[in-house]
Amino acid sequence: MAQKSSYAELAEKIKTLEKDLAVYRKAQEVMRDNDENWRALVGNTDDIIQILDLDGNILYMNRPYPSQNLDDVIGKPAFEFLTPETHAEVRKTLKKMRSGAGPQIIEMHVALSNSETALFETKWVPMAKKGNFGTIIAVSRDITGRKQAEAALHSSLFNLENMVTKRTRLLVERVKELKCLLSISKLFDRPNIPLEVTLRAVVDLIASSCQNPNITCARIILEDSEVQTINFIETQWKQTCDIKLYEKQIGSLEVCYLESKPEIDAGPFSKKEIGLLESIAESLSNIIARKRMEDELKSKARSLEELNSALNTILDQRNQDRVEYENKLVANTKLLILPFLDQLADMTRDGRQLALIESIQENMEEVASSFSHSLNSRYFDLSPAEIRVAKFVKMGKSSRKIADILKISIKTVKNHRHKIREKLGIKNRNMNLRTFLLYLE
Repeated sequence: MAQKSSYAELAEKIKTLEKDLAVYRKAQEVMRDNDENWRALVGNTDDIIQILDLDGNILYMNRPYPSQNLDDVIGKPAFEFLTPETHAEVRKTLKKMRSGAGPQIIEMHVALSNSETALFETKWVPMAKKGNFGTIIAVSRDITGRKQAEAALHSSLFNLENMVTKRTRLLVERVKELKCLLSISKLFDRPNIPLEVTLRAVVDLIASSCQNPNITCARIILEDSEVQTINFIETQWKQTCDIKLYEKQIGSLEVCYLESKPEIDAGPFSKKEIGLLESIAESLSNIIARKRMEDELKSKARSLEELNSALNTILDQRNQDRVEYENKLVANTKLLILPFLDQLADMTRDGRQLALIESIQENMEEVASSFSHSLNSRYFDLSPAEIRVAKFVKMGKSSRKIADILKISIKTVKNHRHKIREKLGIKNRNMNLRTFLLYLE
């Protein structure tokens, strides 16, 4: 009975051992899997993973630094592969780790050859062994390209800032120049201001528009006149521009610095300042030419007004002379011609001759009247033939009588009458042509 009990206990122990062995084997498989995963992880990562002891010796490394062999690295101090300027930072970090500091991140320059280095960003993580600090896991990443890109970016930003600053300065100077030219133009647009007063304001404006207004003075010489700023002194630091009128020099613009300045483009003057002074001189030339042309036009306008007044006086006199002449003509016609025509009509018995004498009398009376002049002046498009027909219509002559006097057909007379009505604007109006012609007189 006791023997059966021993067999049962033994069988139970065997089962327990089998279970423990299965667990152990499974743990070994997990450890193998973890080891494979670890090796796969550290083998495929782009980072360099090291295990260091407390003195900085390399115990493990998943891959060597560029241009080095792994066998030449394992077991050696990490300092051998770093540039001298990095040693102090590494020693300082190791000291912190021995004192119980947590993970540290440092940048290390690794010597790849005698002349080539690479910059690595390294994170050191302390690893405890049985509760004590034992090793360091170092994960390093090559940041040489990133640092170079950052340096290039910083350089580009620096250059861009310089370019923006320079362009801004140029734009400020350009705005300053344009304001100066606009102000000068406005000064000359003021009416009834003497030229000397305007030029005095211009020199003050020029001096204030230069880069160093506190030590700048200006002067304008224009033919026999000269204006200058209060502080004007002719010095050796001078810039001069000609003022021309129709390609002929009539003056000059002078700007002087009152003290020495560093040499730029033309002594202490920059190209922008020289360009501004040349633009001002050109503007002064154009403005003075315009002013003189305006003065000349005003003078000619006054001369034309005087000439027009004289011509009006002459025309008034001519009109008076014409009226006097017409009055004399009318008086002489009535006095010296018409009485004799009446006597001639009394002496003549021939009907045709009487008709001619009557026509002569009517024509002479017409000459003495203002009807022909009124008709010609108001209706310029009437032809001479139409004016003759209109005169006879006004006298009350019939179309046949007019045809006999003018030796034309009755149809032609009717056509003339139609044209006259059309040109006088009474074609479609119920108005007698003779009545209208009498109204004109």
